[in-house]
Amino acid sequence: MPDPEPRLPSPRQAVLAWLLGLLLLPVAGLVLLAVAGAIGSAEGLKPDAAWALLNDPVASPLVVSPAWIAANIALSEFTLLVLMLLWRRRLRVPLRSLVPFRRPSLRALLGAVLLPFGLAPLAEVAGELTHRVLHLGVTSDHLVTTLSRGSSEALFAGILVAAALLPALMEEAMFRGFVTVAFSRFSPFVKLLVPSVMFGVFHLEPTQVAGTIVLGVAFGLVRLYTSSIWACILSHFAYNTGILLEARWLERVETHVISWGRVGLGLGLAMAAYTLLVGDLGRRYLLHLRLPPPPPPSRPF
Repeated sequence: MPDPEPRLPSPRQAVLAWLLGLLLLPVAGLVLLAVAGAIGSAEGLKPDAAWALLNDPVASPLVVSPAWIAANIALSEFTLLVLMLLWRRRLRVPLRSLVPFRRPSLRALLGAVLLPFGLAPLAEVAGELTHRVLHLGVTSDHLVTTLSRGSSEALFAGILVAAALLPALMEEAMFRGFVTVAFSRFSPFVKLLVPSVMFGVFHLEPTQVAGTIVLGVAFGLVRLYTSSIWACILSHFAYNTGILLEARWLERVETHVISWGRVGLGLGLAMAAYTLLVGDLGRRYLLHLRLPPPPPPSRPF
């Protein structure tokens, strides 16, 4: 008899895991805050002075030190990893059932890399509009600039691991793997939109939430058209790395001016990337049609 199909996670289970992750993120932040406070006290600061410094939205090392920002990101990603491992153990579902490991073509990889860059100007508009409505102080753009420009070459290599590679691995496994599989019984629109919104909200900072929802749509389209977590990981890693390198080398200034021309160019690039993904899906479909049908099962004597 054929092996029974593994029981996939339900939407309710995916939402519960996501909510638990949202609760664990502040806990991880408090742990890092306690470690930073202990280091400050060991260096001679009084406990109340160290606490005041760490909670200063302008001078806190958690927002002005590239090393501490990278440590915060890495701790959040490892928290997400622990959550996924525990949830998978609880569900007793094989990893291959949660994460699609199909090898993508070069055409699909090119489309996967280009698509988030094409939607990036639209994501910036979403973040800027959120900033204007909420009148926020420290934004995700400020943290990216601090990460990129305030570090040595050696530290920047570690920052690429913490802020580009780890998020690509952990977040794609969670949102384009576990969460998308949980909503696989729904329409493609739901499978695209729900994980994208959950992905955005998971980043907590409001301007980043708004922009990341748009980027989540890009990564979600890569997932739906390639059925490959590798393409999603490469797409996410390439985008994060590109943003960090741009902030480090191009001296981009935050003007808070919306460039609709840049949005139009980006959408043109996104359409080209989308065409590559659709073309690759069509090619795989035609290859599937050309395959000979499987032989009928042999009858027992």
